[in-house]
Amino acid sequence: MFAAIPAQLSFFYDTAAQTITFSSSSPDVFFGVPFDSGQVPPFLGAFEGKSRDLLSTEWQACVQLKENEVKHFTVPIDHVESPLLFSFTVAKPGSSVTVNSSVLLVSVIRMKSNDIRKKDTGTSSPLDEKYAEFIELAAHDLDSPLRKLSTLLER
Repeated sequence: MFAAIPAQLSFFYDTAAQTITFSSSSPDVFFGVPFDSGQVPPFLGAFEGKSRDLLSTEWQACVQLKENEVKHFTVPIDHVESPLLFSFTVAKPGSSVTVNSSVLLVSVIRMKSNDIRKKDTGTSSPLDEKYAEFIELAAHDLDSPLRKLSTLLER
């Protein structure tokens, strides 16, 4: 089932309304569970046990991010076909990027756990660094159009 699904998902999540305002593809298909606004985060149903607890704890920390802060974390999941690892990068865009202060920019990469070489050092992996760079570039690229949209909305 997961083979045809893109390995990366990016979306804007409004923490106040608990809705996804924009997504690069379907979160329901990416996580393999329907969107459930009664859960925080709404894709929590895709995770079980310790993975679910870890995701819930990390997500609560993401909701507390200050403007222009970024948080990286990974959550493993046991899947029937093969173990998976979801690598999250969550950013709180600055006010110049979005008019809504409760919006988070979330990017997720899904990988097979057995394809990942774990490092015992406390340094970040090259993948995390590339992903952080992608988030910064995406936020920068969205800055100008969103500023123009907010100006038009104010008029």
